[in-house]
Amino acid sequence: MKLFKKYTFKLIVLIFIFFNAIVFINYFIDPLNIYGKKKDKNEISKILLKTEYGISFYKVPFNLRDLKISLIKHAKDFDCIVIGSSKIQLISSLTKTSPKNFNCKKILNLFVEVATIEDIFIFSYFLIDNNDLLDKKIFLNIDPWTFNYNRNNRWKRYETYFHLMQKKINFDYSEETFISNFYNKTFELINIINLEYFFLSIQSLKNENKIIPVEKFDLTKGYKTRVVLPDGSYLYPSSFNKKKNKFEKYSNYYIVENVWYDQRAVNDFIELLNYLNNQYEIRFILTPYHHNIWNNYQPTTQAMIETENIVKDISNILSVDIVGSFNPEKFNCDPNEFYDEMHVRKECLIKIY
Repeated sequence: MKLFKKYTFKLIVLIFIFFNAIVFINYFIDPLNIYGKKKDKNEISKILLKTEYGISFYKVPFNLRDLKISLIKHAKDFDCIVIGSSKIQLISSLTKTSPKNFNCKKILNLFVEVATIEDIFIFSYFLIDNNDLLDKKIFLNIDPWTFNYNRNNRWKRYETYFHLMQKKINFDYSEETFISNFYNKTFELINIINLEYFFLSIQSLKNENKIIPVEKFDLTKGYKTRVVLPDGSYLYPSSFNKKKNKFEKYSNYYIVENVWYDQRAVNDFIELLNYLNNQYEIRFILTPYHHNIWNNYQPTTQAMIETENIVKDISNILSVDIVGSFNPEKFNCDPNEFYDEMHVRKECLIKIY
């Protein structure tokens, strides 16, 4: 019995040490700056804007949302601003990659991974806080999950600004604000003992946690790693140049079957557009999904149909132009002009109008 207690005690001590090590490393290394101790996000954007060919997006020691929000302070130097998910990440005046009728000399790309309707509110808040942007064109990317709240939690990093934007439009969701704040704190506590984040922290240590501009390379061919260009757009590695012939037939990314949209989210979005339309020229942009998703009916297929119909209705009501569509056939995009089921290559993107 004494031996059992002895080993039990040692096991408890080891577990305690192990978890404390994870907490310590996750909190102080913090590769994605969740706990807000890293290099100032404005400094990161300054580094990016001073580069000629951008910075590597491989094992990066910064949070992409931090970078993009800090770039808004420099938006006065651009003609057009695009806001949305990674589906618009290639849009760039540097690589001459944009839909036919963009008519923009300089584009600032503010894409973030898995952008949601909450992100649109957040970025809108920072836009209206900058008085130098009143003559800019704003392109809002719409995805099949856009007209739903809480489809992921990445936006919660800036949840305060989501609710501040709602307040500007006279929304009153005080109870939900409390719930959202509670959720965010819970996420931070859970993340601090997350093993996946622990391994990312270790990788960050190996990478010396530095932001280093990439050397000169051919923009048409790509770099050896993923790159964020000085205009905020993204380039796939050169290894992605070879076109694929096989694609998945199903992709239900952030789609909930039979919950194609939340009417409250749609109404709130319209209110936001009414507010923004007084200051900016707003346009929508939709990018195609692969043919396989259309040819094999699934929840995403129906979500695209429902969402695009809503976009058309809003367009008619508020006289907002639409660029693009979820349907690749409308622009004669070939099946091999995609990186995967939802991300188009340049060859397809420049056909969109």
